[in-house]
Amino acid sequence: MATPAAAPRETILVVDDDPEVLALAADLLGVAGYTVVSTGDPCEALRLARTRSEPIHLLLTDVLMPFMSGSKLAERRSGRHLSTVRQPRGQRPRCPTGFTRPP
Repeated sequence: MATPAAAPRETILVVDDDPEVLALAADLLGVAGYTVVSTGDPCEALRLARTRSEPIHLLLTDVLMPFMSGSKLAERRSGRHLSTVRQPRGQRPRCPTGFTRPP
């Protein structure tokens, strides 16, 4: 019989300006065993990342938000208070989004 995998120990910072999406993502990740820090405000996300004593291992962010895009947020946080997530050579970060181009 296989032993269950150990619970994740990583902390994920979830940022989304849609309260329903934010709550769903935070709930799902929390049930999966992750420590979740969440906010609907990218500026608050920067403050949270800066003031936390424990590391944030992953940033999961919406792409389009008021005041700051998800890519700008990631750029401002990369290497500072977020653990580095290594990307395979030649691959770019993935950005989940519900937006599609019109046909």
